[in-house]
Amino acid sequence: EDQVFEDRTPRLVDLDGDGKTEIIAIVAFARAGGAVAIFGIEDGKLVERAVSAPIGRSNRWLNIAGVADFAGLGRQQIAYVETPHIGGTLKLLDWQGDRLKVIASASGFSNHRNGAREQRLSAVLEDQAGPILVVPTDTRSRLRMMQMSGGQWRELATLALPGQLKTLLAQSADGASGPCLIALLETGETARICKGEKPTPKAKPGN
Repeated sequence: EDQVFEDRTPRLVDLDGDGKTEIIAIVAFARAGGAVAIFGIEDGKLVERAVSAPIGRSNRWLNIAGVADFAGLGRQQIAYVETPHIGGTLKLLDWQGDRLKVIASASGFSNHRNGAREQRLSAVLEDQAGPILVVPTDTRSRLRMMQMSGGQWRELATLALPGQLKTLLAQSADGASGPCLIALLETGETARICKGEKPTPKAKPGN
């Protein structure tokens, strides 16, 4: 009675590597704000497997940024931005039994525009040293490439965009350029971003 699902697309991921799919969703408590919840199927029923500690205040939200083995633990973790509209903090959750524990955090992020329906403002890229999480800064005009090292988030690079970000998608590139990102900007323009290259903007459709 005191919770709602405050999410648009639940994520289907085998978090613990047991061959069974878990469901990751954002829930919100009436008095304590947003949290991350994991659901699974047990004996043919949908059950809550774990839930993170809520933010602690009503009307406070979070947006999931990516799911991968960022910490190199042999299982996947959940990265999210807490309060992306008011000084967002990037946090990393590890599923430990019936708990979701924050194991790393860093400030200065936003992966959602207040009031927008679009939640896909971050992406995960594979790298030999471990997954790279690409997340906008709190102005959504720059992208920060974040990777875990020594139990902490480490910034690999920051990339300026030719406008404010609306949507960010990972896409394989042709040839040897490796994985790329496709950024849709609030202006309607798109920018293709590949490793070692400057963003290549394209005009909005019809121009």
